[in-house]
Amino acid sequence: MLYRLPDDFSEISLTVDGQAWTVGDGWVDTTYSMVWVYSPSYLVTKPVGELVFMDNAAFDIGENYGSTAITAFSVASAVSGGTEPYTFSKVSGPAWLNVAADGTVSGTPTAAGYNEDLVVRVTDSTDPVKTKEITIDVGRTWPNPANREKVTSITATSDIYTPLYGEDVEPVEFEMAGGSKARFAGGSMRGWYKQDGENWVQYTGAKFVAGTYRYENTVIIDGENGHLYQLAEPFTATVDGKAWTLKSLDVKSAQSTAIIYSPSVTVVAPDMIDAATVTFDSNQLNAGCSRILVLTVGDSAKYSATIEKWYKGGTPAAPGASVGTGGTFEGGNTYVLELALTPAAGNVFATNAPLTVNGQSAQYVEAVGDTLIFRV
Repeated sequence: MLYRLPDDFSEISLTVDGQAWTVGDGWVDTTYSMVWVYSPSYLVTKPVGELVFMDNAAFDIGENYGSTAITAFSVASAVSGGTEPYTFSKVSGPAWLNVAADGTVSGTPTAAGYNEDLVVRVTDSTDPVKTKEITIDVGRTWPNPANREKVTSITATSDIYTPLYGEDVEPVEFEMAGGSKARFAGGSMRGWYKQDGENWVQYTGAKFVAGTYRYENTVIIDGENGHLYQLAEPFTATVDGKAWTLKSLDVKSAQSTAIIYSPSVTVVAPDMIDAATVTFDSNQLNAGCSRILVLTVGDSAKYSATIEKWYKGGTPAAPGASVGTGGTFEGGNTYVLELALTPAAGNVFATNAPLTVNGQSAQYVEAVGDTLIFRV
């Protein structure tokens, strides 16, 4: 409030540590005044030290493709020390790679094959000059993907099976014909598919049920072959001598895949057998008669019956000693008959389907596959 700077700032002088500072712009207000001042300038110089050229894995040039330029990059950031400016040059390496004086590496591969490493040199501006070198890995040059040899057919064998109602769902193994550049994929890229309206859905059930099915698998060319060969249309696939259909074809720069599927097959639910009957002439049980009985079943079109064995004594739940199927009946003994009921093709016994033998209820023992064992 009592003092202020002059209106003409050029009248102001400032000395700091014995050095004059320069007065710049300022302003004067009713309650204060101020002015900008700045020191003399200082020159900071980079010390001349050892020239360093750091190798960096980020400079390595990966696999590349013929007639396709690599992404240009600079190695200048890896240099320190010495005296600038630096000059870069190519010492050795693939003829198609260039190194500019500013450190930019660029180029377009001209032929497929393995490449030698690229050696780059940096030279500084000291007298005498200093130099350092780094070595850059250069990956293999593959043919341009558009020029890969086309593969339009495959032939293979398999252990494919015809699905049956109630049968376990199992994977199918395939083997490509010798010399093929393609292979079959495994895992989730294959499996049985079930028709659902107009769509096909991968079937995840443990057993086959009624419906229409086909098997799908993926043919793939990858790895080194993927750079040299490509699946292409018109594509045909023959498995076990049968034509499979192409579902889709996907082509990438180092891999091509084709999804193929088998002819479809329809699984029909079998006729259910709710109950069974077996009869025979009871006169065949007389002493001295053969234990090989003539059996008659209630519906021979749906199932058959055979004698498994005879037991001497006991009950169906706890039979006596087995005496096989041959021989003759001995007087004064009781026998337990064990029968096997087998459904005809396209038929299946219902759960807990009962059996009567000559009007007598038989005791269920076990199921062996689709065959039921009873005793009476």
